[in-house]
Amino acid sequence: MHLPYRPLPHPDESLPGYSIRLTSSYGFRSPDSFARQVFGYSLPSTLSDKSISMDRWLVSLEASLGSSPGKLGNHFAQLREQHRCEDPRRIIRDIVVSSPRVCEHCISEKHHHCFEWQVAHHIVCNSHHSPILDCCPECDITLKWDENLLHGCGTCGYQWGTRSKALGNEDLSNYSLAQQITPDLDGLYQAYL
Repeated sequence: MHLPYRPLPHPDESLPGYSIRLTSSYGFRSPDSFARQVFGYSLPSTLSDKSISMDRWLVSLEASLGSSPGKLGNHFAQLREQHRCEDPRRIIRDIVVSSPRVCEHCISEKHHHCFEWQVAHHIVCNSHHSPILDCCPECDITLKWDENLLHGCGTCGYQWGTRSKALGNEDLSNYSLAQQITPDLDGLYQAYL
């Protein structure tokens, strides 16, 4: 089966974010509901890009999108390498957070989910100096990997980017600066080695 609408992932887009953007364009609330209906299997709610389920999902997507085998998988693997997400020497080998996190200003401008928000030590957006959110700033409900993630909170209706960008105060810009000048992740995660 080939899908008629075949968007490619943005260069900085996460696999779960791409999955949501693609499946919501076909009217599905989540990648899981799409996978069950179209491919006949379910996906985990965490949409971990390092799982057998997501490997199967990538193979199914590549076939349905008419993409060459491994093209999507290589794209997302390169993002993991770029951010040095895995190191077998660390106690915490994989520093990718499984639950969704966003910069509300970036996502309202870009309309896609960026991979770097999922890296554990990224707690402040480098562009907006605002916090990376894992819950709605209005009602405090934890974010989920579903169609609402790209627009705002599905519970209270809060829209991303509503709060002033000026809320990112000087304290957060110091965190942002520290994230940018940390070339040695071993040093950052030294306690876990």
